[in-house]
Amino acid sequence: SYYTPLFLVDYILKETVERKLQRMKPNANCIVLDPACGSGIFLVETLRKIIEKYIHDTKIEVKSEKFKTAIKKLAKDNIFGIDKDVNAVRVAIFSIYLTLLDYLEPPGIETFKFPTLLDSNFFVDDFFNNNAPFNSIIKNVKVNFIVGNPPWKGGGMDALGKEYLKLRRNKELNKKYEIAINNNELAEGFILRASDFSAVDTQISFIIRSSSLYNKGYNDEGSPFRQYWLEEFFVDRVFELAPVRY
Repeated sequence: SYYTPLFLVDYILKETVERKLQRMKPNANCIVLDPACGSGIFLVETLRKIIEKYIHDTKIEVKSEKFKTAIKKLAKDNIFGIDKDVNAVRVAIFSIYLTLLDYLEPPGIETFKFPTLLDSNFFVDDFFNNNAPFNSIIKNVKVNFIVGNPPWKGGGMDALGKEYLKLRRNKELNKKYEIAINNNELAEGFILRASDFSAVDTQISFIIRSSSLYNKGYNDEGSPFRQYWLEEFFVDRVFELAPVRY
């Protein structure tokens, strides 16, 4: 497993979640999905920002029973994660629980009951599984941000991923370009799959390899992924780290 450095998490959340929270009305939701959540660092840091915004806006007494109920609801209403690794999901949920406890005084901790997050907010599954329960659950909420660090692995699309691309290709016969990825690159598949959970104003912010932007593919027509991506997605910003990777 590879874990995302905190400075990259901070940068992505600063450009997405923090911007929304600054202009958001009190008690509004900021719903965030990480489809490759791992140990949950993006979601933990998001929850911290949401809780701190709530405390600031409401001036609520943090020792009150109302506050204990409120922070559980904030987690249930705003945080969603998916990962194939059951142990990673368990760590992510545990990390969310510890985050909630961070905002409680010791007397309040004794009577605090954790929210149930497994199979309602966190799912052990393949993101490309069209038949998994998370599909209907997450599509029933309006996701504001899809963030994360999807796995980088050439040749990494499994049977479910390949089947997903095939089914989507058959549904999109009128598109200018056919949906495709380069060399079975898993991260590119995550980008395309994320659009299934996006409203018109949902923002997707992923850490991916720069080769997805530069790869010319295997013919004179250029990168099949890049053609489709630039045609079907609105690209707001690219933050390039490859020149300083050493």
